[in-house]
Formats: sequence, C-alpha cells, structure tokens
Amino acid sequence: MRFSTKIFLTTSAVSCAGVLAVSGSVYEISKQLYTRQYRHLYQERLELVAREFVALEKVYQKVAVNAALVVRERAVGSKVSEQDFSRLSKELHVDGISISNSKGDFVGGDYSESKNIFDLCPAYRGLTTGKSELQQTPLLPDVKDPSMMAWFTLVPTKDHSRVIDVRIHFDEVSQMLHRLANDESDIVGVSLHGSSGILLGEVKQAGLAPSSSNENSKISVMVPASVSDCCECRFRKLVAEGEPYLYKFTADVSLHGLNQAIADLKSRFVMIVSLLLLASLLVSVWVSRILLRKILLIRGAVDTIAASKDFSQTIPVSSNPGSKDELNALAIHFNRMFSTMQDAQDELIEAKKTEARAAVAAQVAHDIRSPLTSMTLALNQLQTTPAKMAEMISILSHGISRVNGIVKRLSKKYNQTQQDSAPVEAPRLTLVDKLLFDVAQEHALKIPTTQRFEISGFDPIPGIWAVVQVTELQTALSNILNNAFEAVGAQAIVRLSCSLDKNQLLVSIQDNGKGIPNEIITRVFEREFTSGKAEGSGLGLFQAKRAVEWCGGKIKIESKVNEGTTVTLIIPVEKTPAWSSDQVSMKAGQTLIVADDDPTILSAWRQKIESVGKVSIREFSTIHNLDESFTSLGNLENFVFVLDQYASDGREGITGIALIEKHALGSRAYLSTSEFDDPAIQDKVKLLKTRMIPKPRLAAVNIMLSITLKD
Repeated sequence: MRFSTKIFLTTSAVSCAGVLAVSGSVYEISKQLYTRQYRHLYQERLELVAREFVALEKVYQKVAVNAALVVRERAVGSKVSEQDFSRLSKELHVDGISISNSKGDFVGGDYSESKNIFDLCPAYRGLTTGKSELQQTPLLPDVKDPSMMAWFTLVPTKDHSRVIDVRIHFDEVSQMLHRLANDESDIVGVSLHGSSGILLGEVKQAGLAPSSSNENSKISVMVPASVSDCCECRFRKLVAEGEPYLYKFTADVSLHGLNQAIADLKSRFVMIVSLLLLASLLVSVWVSRILLRKILLIRGAVDTIAASKDFSQTIPVSSNPGSKDELNALAIHFNRMFSTMQDAQDELIEAKKTEARAAVAAQVAHDIRSPLTSMTLALNQLQTTPAKMAEMISILSHGISRVNGIVKRLSKKYNQTQQDSAPVEAPRLTLVDKLLFDVAQEHALKIPTTQRFEISGFDPIPGIWAVVQVTELQTALSNILNNAFEAVGAQAIVRLSCSLDKNQLLVSIQDNGKGIPNEIITRVFEREFTSGKAEGSGLGLFQAKRAVEWCGGKIKIESKVNEGTTVTLIIPVEKTPAWSSDQVSMKAGQTLIVADDDPTILSAWRQKIESVGKVSIREFSTIHNLDESFTSLGNLENFVFVLDQYASDGREGITGIALIEKHALGSRAYLSTSEFDDPAIQDKVKLLKTRMIPKPRLAAVNIMLSITLKD
C-alpha cells in the first residue's frame, strides 16, 4: 500500500472519528441540557408550592396563637362547657381546643388527647412552671388519629395551672397539590411527606395510569418548617436529635414530552453528522497531500544537516508571518535551533579548542545527544504514524526547546579563570514534575523494543512547584536515564518513580544492571570519571550532582553487584504560589471572556461553562481582537477574563498581561499561559494583583459560581 494511501486512510479515520466523537459529545451535552431545563422547570414549580405552603403554615400558627390567647382570657375564673369550646373553635377558625391540668391530663374541651401531653414532650411541663409561654409544632400526624394531620399550639393559663391546646387541621394540602398537578399536564402525581417519611398528602392526576419508573422522573424539594425547635417531633421520633423538621414535596413527572424533544434533536444530529462525515473525507484528501509534502521536506533537511554537520542550512518555511501551520512552526523552530547551534559551533572553532572550550564542546555533545535522538525518532514516527502527529510534534518542540536552552547556556561568554567553565543558568519557580515527566516521555520514545521503561508516580496534572535550573535539571535526569540504559544493555529494565515526602520530591531511577563495585562507587560523581561504558565521557553524573545540589537538593546512589543500581534525586519543593489559581470565581449572569488561539483550549473552557450553567462565554482568537472590542463591552463588572499571554500574534503585538495592565482588570482577570515559569511574567502578575492559570493544570481548573440566596 502506498504511503500516501496510508496517510489518507489514517487522516480520514481520525477525522471521521473526531466528527463522531465531537458530534456525540455535543449531542450528549444538548441532551443533558434539555433534561436539565425540563427538570428545572418543574423544580421551580415545586419550590413555589413549597414556599406557599410554609407561608400558609405561618398564618395558621398565628391564628392558633390568637385563638389560644382568647381562650386564656375567657377561661379565667369560669368553667367552660364542651359546647362553649365547640362554639369558640368555630368563632376562632380552629379545629379544636382542649385544656389539660398541671399534670398534663385532659380536663376539658371539644377534643381530648389519648396521651398525657407531657409524655409527648417533657418541655411542655415548662408551660405550668413559668419557664415557657408558648409551644408549637409543625404539621404532624395526630396521636389519637394518625391519619389526621394537624398543627398544635400550647399556651399556659395566666396562673400557669393549666395548659390550653389549640389544634388546626390542614385540609388545604390536597387543594394545593391538586392545583400543581392540574396546572402541568406532564405531572402524574404530587405528594407531601414529613421528616420521618410519613405521608402528609398525595394527589394523582385523574385519567393517568401509573407509569413505569423509566418513563417518569421524580423531583423533590425539601423545605424546613417554620417551627425551628420541635420537642414533640424528637420524642415521637419524627426527627433525629438536633435535626430540623423538613417537609418534602415530591412530583412524579412524565418524560413523554422530553423524550419527544430528544428524538427530534437526535434526527437533526444524524443529518448534520452525515454531512460532516462527507466533508471530512474531502478534507482528508487535501490534508494527506499537504502533510506528506511537508513531512518529507523536514525529514530530508534534518537528515542532510545531520550528515553534513552544516548548521547553516535551513528548512524552507512559509513567508506568511501569521501562519498557524504547526509543521511550518516546527520548521521555524528547527531553523532557530540550527542557527543557534551554528553560532555555538563558530564560537567553539574560534576558541582554538582550549581546555575550557573542549569542556564546553564535550558538554554540548553529551547533553544534546538524548533530545536529538528523540527528535529523529519522533520524525520517523511522524512519517510512519501520522495519527500520532500531535504527540510527536509536542516531543519535537520539547526536544528543540531543550537543545536551544543547552546551546544558548553553554555558548555564552564566560570567565576563563572560573573553575567551572559553564555559566550559571537562571533559576525558575516551575512545575518540577512536568519538566521531569517531559524527559521521561522523551526517553520512552527512543528506547529499543528489547528494553523496558516503567514510569510511575507522576500525576497527569502536574502540581509540584520547585525553584530549579530547568535545563540543568532536565539534562541531569536525561543523563542518569542514559547511563542506566547504556550500562545494562539490550535487556535493560529501568524504573522511574516520583513521590512526595513532606517538603521534598523523591525521584528514583532503578536499573537491573550489574551494579557498581564498592571500590569505585565513591568516584562516580567525579568529573570525567567513567566506568562500564566504552564511549563514556564522565560528564553525566557530575553534571547531575551539580544541578541537584544547586537547588538545595541531594543525589544519592545505592548499588548491589549483580542486582542493579538506584539513583535518587531529592529536590526541595515549594508551596503553590499565591498567584497560581485552580478556580475561576464568577457570579450568576456574568460572561467569561477567553482569548486564546488554541481551539482545544477554547473548547475546554466552553465545556466548563456549559457544566456550570447560569454564566456564558465569549471567545476571541487573539489578544489584539479583544483589545479592539473593549469599548463595546460596557460595564466590566459583568465580565471575567481568561487571557493567553501570547494569543496568535501576541509576541509581536499586545500580550495578555499587557492587556490586563492597560485596562486595569486586576482581580477580575486570569492569565492563562504555558510560560508560567517566566520570572518576568510572574513578577508582573504579582504587581498587578491578578492570578495565573498554568496551562498544564487547565484540566484541574473549576469555575466556582457564587449564588446569592433570596428569601
């Protein structure tokens, strides 16, 4: 099969899979949105009924208190017959009045309890001792007739010798539930339960047969009773000790209307996906041709430069400065790297290979060997496995960045009289687990199939901060891994593990080699000392020890002959900086403005916004476009900003941090950038009192929505 055919099949498969995946995700999100809105509608209706019920409860309790006070005035010094109590009940609009003596026993009224009232709640005794002047309950099952629901209000007589008990039945429960059920055709039934789960009222819509559980959706609302402390509720075990009395309104909602809407949505999606699949096949033909031409061009140029060692040659690139072509950008990075290497090569030649220059050359050759090998392998895989393009380009970019940093550092002018010939790299506060994991991925790519590389302990979302020399520490780990694989040979098994021990990061590299004899293990960190490798330079462990100790860490080595060697890096870690944020704070109704030229980043923010709801998003592909639109935004209090530092042409124009400073966005802005460890950017973020979101931690970022609750 021709390679061009393989590329076409691969790109078409990837594009079709992408269309199906994205369409499926959008469909599921839309479906969830329909369902959420459907439930929200009935949730609001149920909440309205619940609030109406509690308001009515307060009215009835006031009526009961007034009735009890009237009875207390009329009962002074006189005997009241049952007929009088019945007449009073009607006049005062209550359903019953009774009087109990100081022992809690019934002594008169138009209804009687089957129990001593003090047995229902010990606190009721306070009514006869002067400790309490009023006791009320929420809607409870009657002790005498549990099928009857009523409120109870108790007040003492003026001399505290008796207790007046007023009862109000709530017959309107069914009326309220009937109104809700009849107002909405999709409501099958509505019920009201107390805290203990006992049924206080229930209504089934007439003419609707019971449905199976998968055809209906139950929506519930909990609302506290207006009586916050109900002693009788606890003693009757209607609520647990210390818990409030809660009413639970439940609606059984039919999903017929929702299912019909979702079915219509599905039909539209099937039509759209069919058109997108056809378009993806046409695009795949065009993409495969472009990819094949540029990949072969880059590979040919790299092979030529590698064979001739002439770094003055360049890879042809597009002359359009605004091009967003990743392969074109990759070629530009290659050209910059070769240009830097050419400058370093010229300086090394002009230094006439003195001892100090020879050391620099040896260090360059030693340090860039690993990233160059991984880049060559990545290019090969990029040609043979186009589906891994994004992963391979990431590895290539990381390798180029490492080589660029190494060459720039080692090619600088330095004082010939210094003991160490290489200049000191500026430290950075960075995500140390990310930069170590990048090196591990680089090595995982280049090892042969006979060797095994096991990586553990690294979190997919980096979160360990440390102040280190980035290039030096990456080179240190790369050198140690190279030593492990090369010392063991074809059957090497190397295990890289990472763990936190209080305020230290422990990075362990273990191999299954022959081990290091005790007589030479004390010399392995000496410069130019090598053992067990025919082409060893003696620079790897020397450089590693210097890099780790510079940041206040330690390096340890343990070895057993015929069992293997373990090298452990101990790196002090820092607290998460105050300016680093894992959450974006918003208020309901606000709009999140995101400026980023990466479609995947914009999609990630879009999904976060959709999952939260009650807020919206507005997207810009460049900082420049956002800057031009600022006058049309209006009140900035309605917006929260997430800005990439270099969105599109940001390196030549206005940057994200510059926009924050220009418009005084302050705490309402977040700088989202891959250059989070740039000291200049960090200082500017602290000065402007804004916050920064490192892009490697974007998956961990949440949108926190603050909602003001109104009575």
